[in-house]
Amino acid sequence: MLLVFGLSLVSPVLAIVFAFVFYARHCKKRPERHIPLLAYILVLVVCASCGYFLGLIYGTDWACSPPAGNLCGLTAFFVVAPLASAFAMLLGGALIVSLPTDIGIKSRHRDWLGDGFLEK
Repeated sequence: MLLVFGLSLVSPVLAIVFAFVFYARHCKKRPERHIPLLAYILVLVVCASCGYFLGLIYGTDWACSPPAGNLCGLTAFFVVAPLASAFAMLLGGALIVSLPTDIGIKSRHRDWLGDGFLEK
């Protein structure tokens, strides 16, 4: 049980580290049309919040099944919910990395007069 508790403490930190790695890969794959950093952070915060909430609900349901003690909800709060939150962050970052690349897509830029587009 101590190993699982330690993993639940380390998992959000690892998820944040992997989020930076995933964003760097995303920017490398899509140099012209990557998601802005603020939007990426917002997406990951929403994913982490939803994951924590669902982990708290299902973790409490799992930990407080019939032969449980008085402090069964703490297992969900300190173990299951942080693990679910980290997993949701990893899943959100991995989905953003899996967006198609910019290679092979013709980028379009406005010309100097602003009346049309020039193919690059």
